[in-house]
Amino acid sequence: MANIIIPEKSDEKVSDLMGFMGFTSNKDRPIVLRIALSKGIIHSNKDSNLNIDSSKGREIPLKTLCPGDNYLFVKHSIIQKHEEFISDEDLTPVIKKYLILGIDIMHDEINKLDQLDNYLIYLAESVNNKNDQEKIKDLLGF
Repeated sequence: MANIIIPEKSDEKVSDLMGFMGFTSNKDRPIVLRIALSKGIIHSNKDSNLNIDSSKGREIPLKTLCPGDNYLFVKHSIIQKHEEFISDEDLTPVIKKYLILGIDIMHDEINKLDQLDNYLIYLAESVNNKNDQEKIKDLLGF
């Protein structure tokens, strides 16, 4: 599996997100990245043309971003969104696009919240299914 290199600006945004979410350890960085990838896939359309910054930054192993069977889940979610087959070779830049988009979306969301708001609760409440909201809140301990 390939690695994804996100621009330094995006990596700084991930650090901001971690701080706002109360994550202090770099071991928690993959959690934020996985949420960002999910948001990027969900909140974009297949024709989204993003001006992806190609500057060098942090290298993220795809196995860290998509551990275990999650790679297949991400791959098929993207294929379903694009309504066409995407080879593994062509998938890495698409994952990078959705990851950076998701980071930007999350960063915009935290900038709209009050300092007293909890972003994890905001994420849970943004899920449309009430049953899923409650499950997420239970998992988060809220």
